[in-house]
Amino acid sequence: MFEETSLLLYEQCWVCICCLMVIVPVVIMIVDKGRGMFIGAYVYIFMITVFWNLTQGFADVDDQLIWPELCAEFLNVKKKELKGSKKIYKGNKKCLYLLNHTTMADLFLTGIMLEARINYLARYGVIFFCPLPMMATFFMNSIWFFKRGGRGEDLEPFFQFLDKNFNFFMTARAHLCCFPEGHRSVKPYMLPLKTGMIRYAYEREILVQPIVSFGMENAMSEYTLRLDWSKETFLEYYACDVIDPKDYKPDADSKIPKEQRNLLSFIKDVEDIMNEKFEENHENVDPDNNRMKFLREGEEKELYMKAPKEYAREKRKEKRH
Repeated sequence: MFEETSLLLYEQCWVCICCLMVIVPVVIMIVDKGRGMFIGAYVYIFMITVFWNLTQGFADVDDQLIWPELCAEFLNVKKKELKGSKKIYKGNKKCLYLLNHTTMADLFLTGIMLEARINYLARYGVIFFCPLPMMATFFMNSIWFFKRGGRGEDLEPFFQFLDKNFNFFMTARAHLCCFPEGHRSVKPYMLPLKTGMIRYAYEREILVQPIVSFGMENAMSEYTLRLDWSKETFLEYYACDVIDPKDYKPDADSKIPKEQRNLLSFIKDVEDIMNEKFEENHENVDPDNNRMKFLREGEEKELYMKAPKEYAREKRKEKRH
């Protein structure tokens, strides 16, 4: 009797939650169309993720490609490869994709760009920021949540956490996508990179492919809490060459000069190539994706216009310290 009552209560709760998930965005849309559409999109992302995984299975299905495509279709987003971009690595070896971090939509839409079976790395705080889509990822075992800060210089426990997730029996994806800036940014320059994941790749000899993208904030932005899918949004990207950390080992037989075969040179090269390709390609993106609009009018914009690369370097130096 108790079990039947509990089951009935559980079912009633789920019915109420599903009804609220539909009703709330509609009510908000009546008051404010843009915000209602934004919240409705989050609900949709949650629903398609859960139901897709419940019907297709948890580990073996290629959900990290299917559901981002459904989201992209819903949000009217198209991918666009920038001139000179290299091919996205899709081999069997483990690969760490390093991307610039723009909005929470990075976790929903990078799949259409990468077209690979990938896991994501995100801090626990993301769950509280957008709980519905993040709850859905538990059904997919696709996002590895970690506690931010407090690790100091000893990263080995964190590295063991990553090893454990890579080797977990439900992990069906060979690659990991992370955002080494550590913070979301819509400025026309890269933030300084956190080096933990680059160190992990070096120590575990995992391939690294830096990728820079533009336009994510136009697809779905928590900055404005508004959404407009009446026009196409282009997610533009440039994939850099794959970097093999083995080439930076002291005893490596590589073209890299012997004095540069070390961890610090590996970190510097990864960061330099991301900064270089971001700045280089930002000048050629679609006008809607140009991030100049996010600079404050006045001195900030004037300084950037005079010398964009020098301004970016100074800003990274400020944030690093």
